[in-house]
Amino acid sequence: MINPTMPLAPLCNTARLERGRILSRRLLAMLFVTLVFTAVRPIFDQRDPPPAASGKGPMGGFLFQSFLPEPAKPDTWIYSGEGGVRKRSVITINLPPGFTNQGGANVFADIMSNTGDVAPLPGGVPGAYFAVGIWPANDQTRFQRPIEIRIVLNAAQFTREQATALALYMFHPEQMTWAQLPTEFAASSFELMTRTQEFIPVAKDFPTWGGRTIFAVAPATTAAAKTIVTTNANLRAGPGIGFPIVGFLYAGAEVHVVATNTAGDWSQLSGGQWVWSRLIDSPALAETLPMTTTRSAVTSP
Repeated sequence: MINPTMPLAPLCNTARLERGRILSRRLLAMLFVTLVFTAVRPIFDQRDPPPAASGKGPMGGFLFQSFLPEPAKPDTWIYSGEGGVRKRSVITINLPPGFTNQGGANVFADIMSNTGDVAPLPGGVPGAYFAVGIWPANDQTRFQRPIEIRIVLNAAQFTREQATALALYMFHPEQMTWAQLPTEFAASSFELMTRTQEFIPVAKDFPTWGGRTIFAVAPATTAAAKTIVTTNANLRAGPGIGFPIVGFLYAGAEVHVVATNTAGDWSQLSGGQWVWSRLIDSPALAETLPMTTTRSAVTSP
């Protein structure tokens, strides 16, 4: 009970001091909570690795950035910035610096002991079928720079003249066909050599060689015509817009044409894809290259 004889001013001052103490305690508590949250937040933020450059999500980022210490990387790993050479038996894969826009790739190459699961290649050289796997963390079939592939021929099996008439081929699993690649013969090492940016791997559940691109050696059927893409162009699985798009070329890209359709308005590239002939600088292709009989769904792109 308030003493009526006591002055009111001291009571007001006491109440103000008490409210100040309560407010100070609340501010200190809020500051403490903020400091604790700031300290532990990075721990929670690091539960998952950052997303991959391709935007495929945290798992892709983990594989791509590889938080394992460097010595733990497999011997098959090639860093993109350095490039490198991977040799296996008679096969050599030469990857130039910058071959992929990812950190690098695992690279494998093996002679195929069993070719029964691929379409037969007319004149295919026995023992010269091989599978190449180039696997960055995120699936990639078109690389930033051409990759060189070499295979040593058996000098006891071929003369030099016969070797110069051979070519490397790439298996196209969707069409179950083979596409001839631009091929050079190195007489000094008795090797066939090609360079390609496009790889067409078989399905990942393919027996033994899942996810790899299959190559073989056979007599050349034609000399590939080197040409330039004049306009940005879609690549299709067959000669017509009814076939699915399987890639893209920018104007100025250099390609090798190995065949045309019967109408001559679609051209087949060395990797097996097709492009509308009007989009490439290819004079008289119909007169110099073999024609295919693949049905063209629609003639314009």
